Amino acid sequence: VRNILIDLSYNNVETMRDFNGHERITWAKL
Repeated sequence: VRNILIDLSYNNVETMRDFNGHERITWAKL
């Protein structure tokens, strides 16, 4: 469920979806 919320909330350049469907939050590097 968390991945869906993140995808809906941060469906911008901030989040890059992996080939396996795993979302990688880029802003987490901050």
